Amino acid sequence: MKEKKVKIAGSERTIKELTLRKLLKVLGALKSIPEKMSNLDVEGGNQVQLVLEAFSGSSEDLFLVLSEATGLEKEEVAELGLPDTVRLIKAVLEVNDIGSIKKELGEIQKVYQGK
Repeated sequence: MKEKKVKIAGSERTIKELTLRKLLKVLGALKSIPEKMSNLDVEGGNQVQLVLEAFSGSSEDLFLVLSEATGLEKEEVAELGLPDTVRLIKAVLEVNDIGSIKKELGEIQKVYQGK
């Protein structure tokens, strides 16, 4: 299992690759965010603005997702500054090799679609 060290809030933390069980918990925490996004005006909107609006109404959900994905306590995640939060998200994506996953899922989709 891969892991990555990252400096968060002045101390070095270890972020581990998500197990399938942990991934399912993260997905469960993400479940309520689309409901909150359904009220957003997406026609012609600025993508960054849409993301900010989506998560501003879902802060507790976002804290829970990051907590589940990293092993940090939800309250600790909630108190992180923006630079630490960005480093944390980057570490989660890197340790879980999101680029490779995206590529593999694309290939699976092609097989499923018969291409």
